Amino acid sequence: MAEQVQTVMREEGRTMSELIREALRNYMEEREWLRTVRYERLRERENEREDARRRTDK
Repeated sequence: MAEQVQTVMREEGRTMSELIREALRNYMEEREWLRTVRYERLRERENEREDARRRTDK
């Protein structure tokens, strides 16, 4: 991996610090996105259960 990083640094004219910052920023964005997706899926399941309860209570 170190060789790949060195190659990217040369090709893009960027520092190690810049690459690490970008990698961390991307990681944090993806982490937040996944957290949001999990939350939305949980809400959908809860809503489906509530809808099913309402239908059976009629």
